[in-house]
Amino acid sequence: MPTTISAPTTKILYKLMALYHLDSEAIYTEAGIHKSDLTNIKKRQIKSPKIYFRDSGILHKLMGVECESELLTHIKCGASWEGFALEQILSASSTSYDECFFWGVHEQGEIDLLIKRKGKLKAYEFKYTSSPKITKSMSLALNTLPIDELVIVAPVEAEFPLNDQIRVMSIGAVVASP
Repeated sequence: MPTTISAPTTKILYKLMALYHLDSEAIYTEAGIHKSDLTNIKKRQIKSPKIYFRDSGILHKLMGVECESELLTHIKCGASWEGFALEQILSASSTSYDECFFWGVHEQGEIDLLIKRKGKLKAYEFKYTSSPKITKSMSLALNTLPIDELVIVAPVEAEFPLNDQIRVMSIGAVVASP
C-alpha cells in the first residue's frame, strides 16, 4: 500500500538525500503573472518538479563513474554539470530554497533555474559546451516570464553576450558577480 509523505517531511528527506527539489508552478505567483495571461502555456507547463543532486560525487557513484575521463564521455555528463553548477551558484549566493524555481513547457524546453530575489527574476541555463547557443526554450521563457537576466553557465574562459538579453558566463564569474 502506498504511503503519503507530508510536504515538510519531503523537504527534510530531500535535504538528507542531498537533492534540490525545484517547484515549477510557484514561479507564476512569484513573478506576479496572472494565470489568465498564460492560458496556452499553463496547459502545457511541466508540473512535476525537477530534482538535482547537490553532491555530484553521489551522482557519479550512482552512475558508476570513477574518473574524469569516464564522466566526460558519460551520457549524463550534462546532468552532472547542471547539478554541480547549480550547487555552486546557490551556495555562493546564499539563496534560500524558497527563492528557487524550475520552469518548463512540454516538448518546448525548460529553464534549469530561476531565482526570484529582491524583486528581480534571474534565469540560469546550464550547458556543458564551450559554444552554447540560444534555444527555443530560452526565447519562450524570455517572452513568457518577466526575466530580468538570463545567464548560460558553461565551461568557458571568458564571459560573452549572445544577444542583449542573454550572456554566457563561467561558474566562477557567476559566483563572483553580485
